[in-house]
Amino acid sequence: AGIDRGGAFREMYVAAPIGERVIEGYIDLLVRTPEGLVVVDYKTDPVTSVEEIDRRVEEYRLQLAAYALAVETVTGAPVTAGVLVFARADGAVERRIESKDLGLDEVRAIVGGQTTG
Repeated sequence: AGIDRGGAFREMYVAAPIGERVIEGYIDLLVRTPEGLVVVDYKTDPVTSVEEIDRRVEEYRLQLAAYALAVETVTGAPVTAGVLVFARADGAVERRIESKDLGLDEVRAIVGGQTTG
């Protein structure tokens, strides 16, 4: 994984035991901010409308939550948000999801871990 001077970690592999399973994957970008960590995932889906982007955000929300849960488990540091960046020919479109809306408890339930709240 590459690290820059601003506290960003690129193409970072993460794996963490959650319940009786292991969540693993590659995070495109993990950024350290004063508020906490932010997981960024780049998407190249051929999206053409705001409605289509919004649908894709919901489809990818739990992927971001799984990455966030793995990062929190391994580092002990809070993940404050996930950001999806849709790369399009006419420019990138970002969608930020605050940690409370990511669904970490949903991921815990899916993989058989304990819920916290």
